[in-house]
Amino acid sequence: MSETNTRIALVTGANRGIGFQTARLLGLEGMTVLVGSRDAGRGAEAVRALEKEGVTAHPLEIDVTDAAGVAAAAERVAHEHGRLDVLVNNAGVALGWGAAGATDLAAFREVLEVNLLGPVAVTDAFLGLLRRSPAPRVVNVSSEIGSIGTLTDPESPFFGISGGLPYPASKAALNMATALYAKELAGAGAKVNAANPGYCATDLNGYAGTRTAEQGARVVLHLATRPGTAPTACCGGTWPARPIRTPTGSCPGRGVPRGPGGRAPPGHQARTPPIGAGSRSLSQVQVPSFSVKRRCTRATSVSGLANTSRQFPAVRSSR
Repeated sequence: MSETNTRIALVTGANRGIGFQTARLLGLEGMTVLVGSRDAGRGAEAVRALEKEGVTAHPLEIDVTDAAGVAAAAERVAHEHGRLDVLVNNAGVALGWGAAGATDLAAFREVLEVNLLGPVAVTDAFLGLLRRSPAPRVVNVSSEIGSIGTLTDPESPFFGISGGLPYPASKAALNMATALYAKELAGAGAKVNAANPGYCATDLNGYAGTRTAEQGARVVLHLATRPGTAPTACCGGTWPARPIRTPTGSCPGRGVPRGPGGRAPPGHQARTPPIGAGSRSLSQVQVPSFSVKRRCTRATSVSGLANTSRQFPAVRSSR
C-alpha cells in the first residue's frame, strides 16, 4: 500500500515518446509513476531511465487490447497502491492512411481497438481505484485531427487532410468517450479531459513533428494537475510550459532524451520553437455533440500550430 500523501499516476504506452515524457514530468511533480508498457523489458528500461532523474517509478505490464491483462494490471495496482489518482491513456497506433474509397478495414479495426476501446477498457478497469482518490484525474491523449471543427475549418492547417479515416475517426470517438466519462465521474470530483499534444517528433510520425515529445507531454501534465475548480470534458491544446519541480529545484530544458527506444534517428534535429512562438489560435476543439465552447474557453484554444504543414506525412504504427 502506498503512502496516502503521494499521488499515484499510471501512464499507458509510457516506455517512449510522449508517454515517457509524461511519466517523467508527473514524476518530477512528486507523483509515484506506474510506467505502463506492453513489453516488460522496455518498461523496466524506461523505469531505470526515470529513476536516474530522481523519479519514483514502477513498471506495469499492460496491453490495452488484452482484457485479461488489463484486469490483472488493475488488481496489481489495487494490491500495491490501493487507489489511482491520475490515469493517462496514451497508448495508440496510427495505421491505414490510404485514400478515401480504399479504406483498409483490418487496419481500421486495429486502430479502433487500441485508440478507442483500449482507453475505454483501461478506464473501466481502474474506475474503482480512481473513485478512491480524493481528486481523480483522467487524461486521454487525443489529437487536433480528431476534431470535426478543425478538419472542416477552411482556415485550419489540417483542412487539406482527406482519406485516412482510421486515426482521425478513432480520436473523434475518443473525444466523445472523454465527454461521457466526464459526466459519469462529475459527482466524484474527477476531471476527465482530452489532450492535444500537437505535432510532436515521435516514432509515430517518423520524427517529422515540429514539437518535442516533452512539449507535448506538458499539455498532458497541465490537464493531469488541474485544480478542483477547473473545467472537465475539455480538449486542452498545446499548453505553454510551466515550471517543473526537479530534485535540484531547476526546470528541465527542452530537447531531453525521449526515453528508451524513443530517440530521434542519428543526425535528426526536431524543429522545436518555444511553445506559443509564432502561433495563432485556431477554432476551438469540440467534442462531437458535446460542445465545450464558452465552458472552458482558455483550455480549448489550440495554439502552437503555425509551423504545421497542411500535408500530413505518412504515419507508421506505434504503441
